[in-house]
Amino acid sequence: MLRYPNVYGPRQNPHGEAGVNAIFIGLMLHGRRPRIFGDGEQVRDYLYVGKLLHGLDYTVLRYPNVYGPRQNPHGEAGVNAIFIGLMLHGRRPRIFGDGEQVRDYLYVGDVVEANLLALGRGSGEIVNLGTGVGTSVNDIVRELKRILGFEAEAIYDAPRPGEVRRIYLDASRAKRVLGWEPRTPFAQGLEQTVAWSREAGV
Repeated sequence: MLRYPNVYGPRQNPHGEAGVNAIFIGLMLHGRRPRIFGDGEQVRDYLYVGKLLHGLDYTVLRYPNVYGPRQNPHGEAGVNAIFIGLMLHGRRPRIFGDGEQVRDYLYVGDVVEANLLALGRGSGEIVNLGTGVGTSVNDIVRELKRILGFEAEAIYDAPRPGEVRRIYLDASRAKRVLGWEPRTPFAQGLEQTVAWSREAGV
């Protein structure tokens, strides 16, 4: 997939390949860490052209909110890890808005399984991963309070502008194309994440 910029560099457009190469040039111009999330459709188009021109095989997996052991509790994303990190140290989690924002949380072990299956299946397919079940931020706090024996209440703050209220994915194609289904219930995944966080001294 990196053939074009590796061979020609980010400032050259070889004749006849401008459209394909321009996609990766656009990604490279963002700096050393390209914004793949924002340019996902261009990457998908690049893969499609690569398949047509060079027989490059691919399967695109769309992830929901992935959580589990080794997730950074100090980042801006990953509400499960952030809340675990705070609550393990006796600090109250901060919720923006009313806490009824719903997302589809998928355990990292299930994501690994889907990726392994995609190595041999789903040629040229775009597949959603997910549980198909929405879990609210309030649900996460309730579950973590149960697991940790945490008694203090969350702090509610002003909502973030433009935040989407509900996002969860239909993963029926993943079952059909990859033979994949999520195996880890949310409560079990949180328990495993908390156990790892305690052991790692998060």
